Amino acid sequence: MRPFTSDQAKRIAADFQQLKGKTIHVGHASLQVKYVCVAPANAEMKEIFVQNVVGSLNKTPQKEIEQFVTNEFDVILIAQNELSYTAIDIRYFAKAHNIAYNFPYSERA
Repeated sequence: MRPFTSDQAKRIAADFQQLKGKTIHVGHASLQVKYVCVAPANAEMKEIFVQNVVGSLNKTPQKEIEQFVTNEFDVILIAQNELSYTAIDIRYFAKAHNIAYNFPYSERA
């Protein structure tokens, strides 16, 4: 999938903030959406980003994203229960739940 610019990702994340706190079902697990956030588009950077946000009580996605030098972004849901967490790409989530949304694409892609 094409990455978003920072501004595009921030707008998309803001549009989906109503999902925060909602329960979603992933496979057989019920998870609560803890964050709808901007994340690095690079897969390795995204994994580090998610681990850092989930693994720390003091880090927020907004503070953590500042640690990454990139100009390509995604928007993800970070959802968890008492046993596990998962990061879900917002485009995948929207498609899987039949949410109509006109996602912009980066000019660079």
